[in-house]
Amino acid sequence: MKLLKYGIVLSVVSSCLLVGCAKPQETATTTPTPTPEATKAPTPTPTFGEPEVVEMPEGIEGTYYEKIAGRGVMEVKKVNAQEVDITVDWSSSAFESSHWDIHAIYDPKNNRLVYEDVVKTDFVSKEDNTNETHEDYNDGKGYFEVGKGQLTWYDEKVEGEPSVFLTEEARATEMGLANPWIETEDLQEAIQFSGVKLDPPVDAALPEQMNFWKYRAMEGTIEVLYESVNDELIVRKSNNTQEEDISGDYNNYSKTWDLTLKGLTLQCSGDGESINKALFSAGDYRYSINMNPGAEGRGLTADQVNSLVNGMQ
Repeated sequence: MKLLKYGIVLSVVSSCLLVGCAKPQETATTTPTPTPEATKAPTPTPTFGEPEVVEMPEGIEGTYYEKIAGRGVMEVKKVNAQEVDITVDWSSSAFESSHWDIHAIYDPKNNRLVYEDVVKTDFVSKEDNTNETHEDYNDGKGYFEVGKGQLTWYDEKVEGEPSVFLTEEARATEMGLANPWIETEDLQEAIQFSGVKLDPPVDAALPEQMNFWKYRAMEGTIEVLYESVNDELIVRKSNNTQEEDISGDYNNYSKTWDLTLKGLTLQCSGDGESINKALFSAGDYRYSINMNPGAEGRGLTADQVNSLVNGMQ
């Protein structure tokens, strides 16, 4: 009887211990359904850093023109297989213009040229022929989407739609025209293609630090392009005597005046002091000289123009 009694007691105690040690049942929780705002995709923004080392597309270098109003001109120059230097000059009016200096890295994943820490400088021409220059910002960020003959510019500082820039070839294609120009580093090839003989300015006549870049030619017109770190110079000659302005520079300038040099009368455009565009005729040919088209205040002096004219032997 004692064993039975003890057995009953042990059984009861064991049952109580098991019940006391049982894990409590967890209370189920319900995750709230995300609101539309919470699931909204973030606005795409440029990503910075070291992109994968992949060479950018061929033919990305060159001059691009803003598609809508044509007031913006962009120059793209390769630094190496992954980097480019880009300058943008934009004339917002006859008296105001802006300049951007951009160093961009190619992002192969998104096919973009990505940049940051960009400086924008504004130029204002006053009625007394003086210029005001001020730095608008130095922390610009953005990117250029790369297309065939096209760069679409997204900048965090600019509101509204992105700006589309096209090469001259792309503009001609869009208008249904064949590109009439060839580019070469061979002067004789350019002369043969254009049918116009050109003796380019001698090196001593060029502004300081300006170096030969390339020749361009089409039937009846030839030009030679020079460049430095921040500047571009274009000298053009044409047998087209029907057009007074053969320069291809359609920017609006605040001042236009005549300059007489050794029997030649040059029609000059710029801010009244520095010359961005000079036009003149000699014999059966018309000539144009352009320095940084559209960027008033960054042109040539009268002495520099004189040297270029005299330097074309």
